[in-house]
Amino acid sequence: EKEGEEENNLDKTPEELFTEVCEHGIKTYLCDKCRFELGIVKIKEDLIKEGVVELEKVVKLEKEITYSFNGELKLNERKIAHITLPLTGTVKEIFIDSEQSIKNQQPLFELESNELSEFKSQYMEYLALNLQKEKDFQRKSELFATKAISEKEFLEEKQATENSRIKLNFAKTRLQKLGINMPEDLQAGFDHSGNYTVKAPFAGTVLNMHLDRGEYLEKGKD
Repeated sequence: EKEGEEENNLDKTPEELFTEVCEHGIKTYLCDKCRFELGIVKIKEDLIKEGVVELEKVVKLEKEITYSFNGELKLNERKIAHITLPLTGTVKEIFIDSEQSIKNQQPLFELESNELSEFKSQYMEYLALNLQKEKDFQRKSELFATKAISEKEFLEEKQATENSRIKLNFAKTRLQKLGINMPEDLQAGFDHSGNYTVKAPFAGTVLNMHLDRGEYLEKGKD
């Protein structure tokens, strides 16, 4: 401390203030002449008893500091998902609201899609054709083994069967990418409808939802 400068009481701890002794040889906060230097006021006990002054226990609080800045507030784009539709269709049902918390894979809304119905019908058509082609190829293989048909006829049947398998696999994979597994048996029942449920890609909160029942939505749009 520099010579000539008085120590500021604000720099002292409570322990130092209440143990300090004044020039009169007593603790400063008890001295009627010097306690004002510490900012301490003496209150008569009657004021407390009559409720004029209320006492509360001193507690330590965290000090909040607010800073003001000019700028633009943006969301973290890496933590935002825009739902892009894999199918064209009409909104049939909506299961969530804006600002709602959602879980991973929670249903968001349901589409009624003619496109999906066509995908399913095409798969079943290719499945039936391929089953027949496999039988034809098996029969032609047996005939070729006994020299009953030419190699050319056998190879043509083999190529036709391979093309049939490719078409079936394409139709199957297209549906699997939508989370739909179709039966491989024509006798098994399956859903012919075009109902498709769009689900949340991860858990989070719905920020904005521009969606109405009966609205027509195009594939590939958010």
